[in-house]
Amino acid sequence: MLQQACSIKPENSVACNNLGLSLFEAKEFEEANEQFKRAINYDNKNAIYYNNIALCYYHENNNENAIKHFEQAIYLDPTEPKAYYNLGNTYLA
Repeated sequence: MLQQACSIKPENSVACNNLGLSLFEAKEFEEANEQFKRAINYDNKNAIYYNNIALCYYHENNNENAIKHFEQAIYLDPTEPKAYYNLGNTYLA
C-alpha cells in the first residue's frame, strides 16, 4: 500500500519515509535508503528523514555518510535526541 502511495504521488514525503521505515525494519537498507532520499528530495527540512537515512548508512557500515546525515538532522532540529544518540553510537562504532 505504501509503495502504491509513493507511486501515485511521489512527492508525498511522509509516504516515502514510511515505506523507507518498513524496508528498514525488513533490513532492506539499500531500498530504504532510496525511499528516504525521495522523502528528503521533497522535504529537505525534516530532521527525522535525515536521521533515518543516516541509520541506513550506519547499518551499511558507511559511517562517514551516517555522521554527515546525523549532523544534518541535528542542524535542522537541535532538540532531536535520537540524532544525538545515533551520532554518538556511530562515533563509538
